[in-house]
Formats: sequence, structure tokens, C-alpha cells
Amino acid sequence: MRTYHVKLAVIFILASAALLSCKSFPKEVDYGDKVVFQAHIGKVLAVEISPDSRRLASGGTDGVAKIWDLKSSNLLYVLPSNTPAIYTVTFSPDGRLLASGSHDQIQIWSMATGELLRTITGHPNAIYSLAFSPDGLQLASAGPDPNLRVWSMEQGSSDSEPLHIITGHQGAIYSVTYSSDSRYILSASFDQTVWFSDARTGLPAKYFKGHTAPVMEAIFEPTGKYVLSAGSDGTIKAWDIETTKEYKSTLINKVEGHDTAEEIWAMAFLPHTDYMVAIGGREGYIRFWNYRTRKRKRDMRLDYGDIWDIDIDATGSIMAVACEDEVVLIYTLLEQ
Repeated sequence: MRTYHVKLAVIFILASAALLSCKSFPKEVDYGDKVVFQAHIGKVLAVEISPDSRRLASGGTDGVAKIWDLKSSNLLYVLPSNTPAIYTVTFSPDGRLLASGSHDQIQIWSMATGELLRTITGHPNAIYSLAFSPDGLQLASAGPDPNLRVWSMEQGSSDSEPLHIITGHQGAIYSVTYSSDSRYILSASFDQTVWFSDARTGLPAKYFKGHTAPVMEAIFEPTGKYVLSAGSDGTIKAWDIETTKEYKSTLINKVEGHDTAEEIWAMAFLPHTDYMVAIGGREGYIRFWNYRTRKRKRDMRLDYGDIWDIDIDATGSIMAVACEDEVVLIYTLLEQ
């Protein structure tokens, strides 16, 4: 195995201690040995771990998506877009497909063969975010225009006409995600709002407004009772879905402590815990929070430039981080 000491790499950071317990949070993250592999030439903009925790997908400003085997660290597939950048990647719920979003197209790839199965061209601009519904029947996409698009994943569906075009936002949409029952879609926008839309009808149901700057990401809390949003105003806000009526929302937790200049670009939950991970993009920090108590548990400062994306696998044992300096960091989260 050839080792490099430069930053053109995917870095796999492995450790030998026990994995993260379902009832505790690691007091320390052991960095372990570092092995460096050549990766994207340019910024890494997106990462996602497959549902079975065996593979990693990454995308960057070199216009390709890459699929890595997390056990062997081997590069499995290079998936070209013939565009300047891949902004987002996401696996289907069964792990058989990967969707990648680039300048004006969505590509659907087979994870068994690496073949391009479908190209969706009905998007007028870049695709910033993609999300499969948990039942695998839909794919939501969003980008610089204020419309959220929902595509049918059934065989024979149109590649240019979406199933739904959901309106309501007044600016670019930076993230989309589905509820666990596939019924609702969350979208976070430049217009400082988070919309909660019906995936079946394509109609917006309610919105959450309270950020003072663009909202970069919104996700469902694991119980499905709350929505969490993170924005360029440096705050993370939690909203009670059930008590939100007539487009009003209840702010249950306002996580303070972030400097207002520190934009939060992405966040992810540690499964089976009360903790979440927030990223201060331009600051290069990963911050571990207990979102219920609003207490910060640990800060990690990375020396690889801006942090563009993060993902934690379903077991809570692997964390992937996409960095500006052409690297993806893979941490094994340890119980100490």
C-alpha cells in the first residue's frame, strides 16, 4: 500500500478500541493510525456512508463521484458526470443505487456494477441536495432556484418531468430530507425558513421561521417529533412539529455558543443517543452537542480547510467528513 504525505487524499483514520455504545458518548476520539489515499482533485463537497456501512460515496469539484470500500479502503468505482462538480451524493435505502447531483443533471448509478442507469435532466440549475424517500419510491432534489422537485423512482418514469414541483421558498434550497415514513419532506433555504411539505400531494404544509440568516440544513430528530435546523447565523434550532399550527412553530431549544461568524453548514445525529454533530463550515470545527441539554460535549478542530459535509453511519461507529483540502476523513468513534 503506497502512503502519501500530501493532502490529495482520502484519509481513513482507524482505531482498535470498542465502538460507540448506544447509551454513551465518547469522551475522546482516538485518531489512531493514518493512511492516505489519492482522492478528489479539488474540494470534497459531499460524503455519504451506505446503509450497510460497507461503502463510502464522495463527490467533489473534479466532477466525479467515487465509491470506496470502507473495510479494504479500495476505490471501487469512479463515476464521471462530465460537469465541473458533484455537489451531492446519496444512496438508496437498500444501498443498490447511488444518486449524484451535478451542474444540471442527476445521475443514478448501479452499486453492483458501477453502470449509469438513468440521467434526470429536468433540473434547470445545479443540484445542491438529493434525498431518497425511505420506501425508495421517490427522489427529492433541490438547488439554486426556489422550487423543490420530487422524482418518481418507478421504472419507466420521466427523466425530464418531475412528479411534483413544490413551491413556497423564496430563495435557493440547500438541503432536503424525508421523514422516516416517507410522507413528508423538509427543505432548508436561503430565505431563512424550513418548509415541511407533503411528499404525496406535493403541497407545502407548514414552515418554520426564526433564523436570521440562510438555513443550510434541516433534519428530523430520530423520534420524528422535532425538526432541527442549522444556519449561517451560527445557531441550531429545534422545532416541535405537533404543536406547530398554521405555519407557526415552537422553538424548544436554541443552541447558543457558536460565534455568529461561524456558519453551520451541516449536521448529523449520532444514532441511539441524545447527541448530534454540528459543523462550523469555514472555521473547520466539528462540534459534538447534546441537543436536549444544549451542552457542548467536545470540539474537534481539523486542519484541512473548510468542512463541507458530514455523515455518520447507522450504527454510530463511523463518521465521514468532507474537507476543502481534497480529503475525506473517516473516524471510528470510540467508547472511552
